[in-house]
Amino acid sequence: MLRSRTGRNAGVWYDAGMFRVVAHGFGPPEQTLAYSPATKPVPDRGDVLVRMRASAINPSDLIPVTGAYRYRTILPFVPGYDGFGAVAEIGPGVDPAMLGRRVLPLGSAG
Repeated sequence: MLRSRTGRNAGVWYDAGMFRVVAHGFGPPEQTLAYSPATKPVPDRGDVLVRMRASAINPSDLIPVTGAYRYRTILPFVPGYDGFGAVAEIGPGVDPAMLGRRVLPLGSAG
């Protein structure tokens, strides 16, 4: 998952390509979430690209999708707060020792 300095999830890169689940509206997850392919991003300065091994789906991930969270997330957005993987690529200014390091990217949805 590339998490940019803005905190937005860019998506998840797997061996078969990059995919993400996107919320295009507010409501029941089965009606508002869509699985879609994405272009693998290039890490920007200070960013890393993480090859995800697993991503959790928690109630806290689904609350913004339903629109029940007190703050509305700007649509469309990629829900998700956590997962684990390894640093696959680094952007300028990132220590090369980060390559291959196992990480737990945490942050806010969207």
